[in-house]
Amino acid sequence: QAGGATSDLVLNADVSSSAGHISLNAGQDVLQNADVSTATAAKTIDVLAARNVTMADGTGITTNAGDARIEATAGKVTTETINVGSANLNIIAGTDIADLDGNSLITANGLMLTAGSGIGSSANVLNTAVGTLAASAVADGLFITETSGLIVDTVSTTVQRVDSTGLDANLAATSGTQEDLVTTANGAIVITVSAGDLTLNGGSASANNALTATGSGNVRLDAAGNLALNSAVDAGAGHISLIAGGNVTQAAAGDVSTSAGHVDVEASGAVTMT
Repeated sequence: QAGGATSDLVLNADVSSSAGHISLNAGQDVLQNADVSTATAAKTIDVLAARNVTMADGTGITTNAGDARIEATAGKVTTETINVGSANLNIIAGTDIADLDGNSLITANGLMLTAGSGIGSSANVLNTAVGTLAASAVADGLFITETSGLIVDTVSTTVQRVDSTGLDANLAATSGTQEDLVTTANGAIVITVSAGDLTLNGGSASANNALTATGSGNVRLDAAGNLALNSAVDAGAGHISLIAGGNVTQAAAGDVSTSAGHVDVEASGAVTMT
């Protein structure tokens, strides 16, 4: 822990735990220039910075099926390679969540993303290999490319925060749950699934809507396989494009709506409304 308000935590050598949890805490920035990893199953990694969390080129965060949480309270999270296996990952940023380049990748069973500005960009999308996604952004929108099939639904994480004693008895659980794809302040939502299907389900708290883009932000959902709308897509006043290399299926709860934009649906297979 670098506790001063202007103190950075700079990692120039690997940080690993063979049997326990890892917590990294900085009063200003966490600058990761080396790998961070846990070896024992279900042990977690918790990274907290008052300003920015920045992973350098070639660095990684890895768990053995343990959840991970990365928070840049007032700033930006920049990722490189993160792999939590069959566990879940939660990333929170006061401004933006972005990765370094096209070689960066987040691998997880479930991914939660919350940004005060944007997640990825049209010029540099956030690259993922995850099963389930829930994400929220503001005016800079949400731009994600998934490598192998994606479900929009509820995701939960729990990490153990290590205190100054380092004792298991004093671990503090930090948990979170998130659902749906949401932008406000005219932010766009662009989800591309380069292989596999894209399925939108409503969460437990908002079963009627899987995607909400508030304002005039446009929505593009592009799946190499099938696109299944099991819950509503609401683009506010923006345009909507729904594209599938296979079929587009719209369940009874999967309404597609915009108050002022156009709706474009394209499928190489069938388009079915139920």
